Amino acid sequence: MSPPDLLIVEDSAATRRFYAEAVRREGFSAREAGTMAEAVAATGERVPDVILLDLVLPDGNGAEAAGRLRAVPGMREVPIIAITGWYPVLEDPAQFPAGVDAFLVKPVSAEHLMEVLRAHLPPAPGVASPCRGSGLVLLVEGDPVQRRLGEQHLRHAGFEVVCEGGGAAALATARRRPPALVVAHVAAAGADGFELCLGIRLDPALAAVPVILLTPVADGADAEAARQVGASALVVRGGGFPRLVTEACELTARGWTPTPVETTVEAVREERERRLLRQLDRQVTINAALAQRCRNQARQLVMLDVVAETLARAADVDAALRQLLSRSLEASGVSKGAVFRVDAEGRLALTERVGFQPAQEEDLLEAFGRRDLLEAVVSEERALVLAPDGGRAADELLARAGVTSALLVPLVGGGLRLGVLFLGSDLADITRQDLLAFGRALGAYMGQALALAATFARLAEAERRNEFLGVLAHELRGPLTPIVTGVELMRQHEADPAKVARYREMIRRQAGHLRRLVDDLLDAARLTHGKLQLTVERLDLRDLCREVVEDRRTAFEAADVTLAVTLSATPVLVAGDRTRLVQVLGNLLSNAAKFTRAGGAVEVEVAATEDRGFVRVRDTGVGISAEVLERLFLPFSQAEQSLARSEGGLGLGLTVVKGLVELHGGDVTVTSEGEGRGAEFVVSLPLAHDGAARAASGRLPAARRAGMRVLIVEDSPDAADTLKDLLELSGYAVTVARTGRAGLEVAARDLPDVVVCDIGLPELDGYALAAALRGDPRTRDVALLALSGYGDPDHVDRVAAAGFDRSLTKPVNPDALLRMLEELGRAPRG
Repeated sequence: MSPPDLLIVEDSAATRRFYAEAVRREGFSAREAGTMAEAVAATGERVPDVILLDLVLPDGNGAEAAGRLRAVPGMREVPIIAITGWYPVLEDPAQFPAGVDAFLVKPVSAEHLMEVLRAHLPPAPGVASPCRGSGLVLLVEGDPVQRRLGEQHLRHAGFEVVCEGGGAAALATARRRPPALVVAHVAAAGADGFELCLGIRLDPALAAVPVILLTPVADGADAEAARQVGASALVVRGGGFPRLVTEACELTARGWTPTPVETTVEAVREERERRLLRQLDRQVTINAALAQRCRNQARQLVMLDVVAETLARAADVDAALRQLLSRSLEASGVSKGAVFRVDAEGRLALTERVGFQPAQEEDLLEAFGRRDLLEAVVSEERALVLAPDGGRAADELLARAGVTSALLVPLVGGGLRLGVLFLGSDLADITRQDLLAFGRALGAYMGQALALAATFARLAEAERRNEFLGVLAHELRGPLTPIVTGVELMRQHEADPAKVARYREMIRRQAGHLRRLVDDLLDAARLTHGKLQLTVERLDLRDLCREVVEDRRTAFEAADVTLAVTLSATPVLVAGDRTRLVQVLGNLLSNAAKFTRAGGAVEVEVAATEDRGFVRVRDTGVGISAEVLERLFLPFSQAEQSLARSEGGLGLGLTVVKGLVELHGGDVTVTSEGEGRGAEFVVSLPLAHDGAARAASGRLPAARRAGMRVLIVEDSPDAADTLKDLLELSGYAVTVARTGRAGLEVAARDLPDVVVCDIGLPELDGYALAAALRGDPRTRDVALLALSGYGDPDHVDRVAAAGFDRSLTKPVNPDALLRMLEELGRAPRG
């Protein structure tokens, strides 16, 4: 008999790989498709037994994909299980695409994936057919995910299903229409499952209705309470929905005789309080498991530190790999490791090993006698887990390596198959999920290290880049160290909310520093390749200077540095990108504060000539030597200077400043009389001479904002709610729509002044929504502001082509959002 054939339709290669590995371990065969077109072609070649379908694909949404797949001959009866990250669909099943039999909400565990897949496959030959039921089932479940899944399984078995989220509402529903069966979770909202069951038993019209209670854990106290309230059965939810369906079918088929109740409502409520205490005890255990997960994540962060150091010293690749392997095994508790690299002739050769005895040298060189397993891992680019009783090949390799479990991970980087990493242990069980994740991450890091080392070795400027990598490693370790320490301290002080909050704030600050480092790297890359674009508007340099100075005044006060500002008496109007010019001035002010000692002074001046505007930043700081002045704006050239000053920085800030100023048609210069004698930076920009123009500065009056109506179209409840609160606090009248189609309907009805729209929306994405609004005479002139996680030039062009007036990249800066709304409010439309 051939294994069940699963077609995985998902655009993320990593996610497809996760699903494929999970089902193959359970005896399925798996095919993969990254687009709707590939999926249709795959079903045309061979009709699968079941399809796993992501609802967001590059060439179509879930409804389109399901419809096209159903149209393929032979596909009408094939189960299609959709995967979505859109949680609101659980609350509104009517929004779910037609043609889909069930769904999973991301993230999906391997166990839950298999449970749902098996529920939708016909039984294997020789296995009894799944039971079939009939009649009305009242399902009472507070968790929308579990409620929707339970409903799917019961309907699949032939039942009619009515759902309620709480016990009180369920009792009223049952009295209006007595069901054939009630299925209730013991922790249902309001009256819990026990109290609901007691209410049914005490109601003459419902007393004979069987009740199945669902509990999350096998608890003797729950079983006793279920008996006392006259429950027909108690099912542990961890046992899976098939067991629930079997119990439901048997109860409705054979009938059921009620048993007398042995308790009261008051006793049930007292037992609920005791159960809550038991749940709190269990939560402590769960928190301990979460703490362990935090430690594992901290270990991954430590690995980033190791990789950064390895890259910085990658001149001797073998020594770097040896150090990386040794330190990684110490961190994980795995006892043995080896690296086999693909040589110039394409063969695997042993290059590094840790933990092996000299007597095992021959076995190591021969890849433990199973070179075929290692070669398969490299060629297929797929990790392999080896455990006892895993077959002759696995048992032979484990015995010769002297371990009880092992993991083989492909080393891949730069599109090349570079080798295989062997990790084995005779103590720790390497098949544990945390160790498997650790081993795969280590293999990925090693592959990247090998690829980057090979690349840098071919570069003429390898020495200077290695210096930069040293600074990068130094800068990464700076925030990573308090992050790792903070995670561990949160675990140790989890009972102290004040300390946990302090550590969480520290981690947030350090994560922000990491983000700024990455932003500098990305901006430098975009400038180098000419891919950074500006959103130009008319600005007054005086206003920009005031904004940047006020944002950084606290930092100057903390450093005991005097900050003086001199502004032109008349507007200094330039055409520029507000965000990027703020970035330029902020960088110069931050440098001035950083390199000026306590008691020093910084002066900022905004002035203009007939055709140029100027911003001068002078400091009395440590100054700049003539040698450094010559290469100050070159990328990475500040590395040595920054380290000598013991100050942070990648040496990219001034490179980005120069690139941004030049994009505006200006220039930036620096002068210094030498070390210890301060420095002066001057930014020069061409003036905008349109006399009718005015700077878009200041805030809209509160009364004006109060009259502005804003529609937020965002499918994430958290994002939508926080945006709504922010705008309402600022005086705007705000409405929210959760889907693109709902946003279109609300806009046509309410005619807002501004629509703030996420791009990745269900049903109708942001591009389609913008096009529809521009095509409707009622909403043609509404101001449109796009929010998206993408900020590349191609995406910006597509946003503009769709009809949006402006766009912001997530995470959205609140000040930038409010400023942009005010500008859109001023702009005449129509």
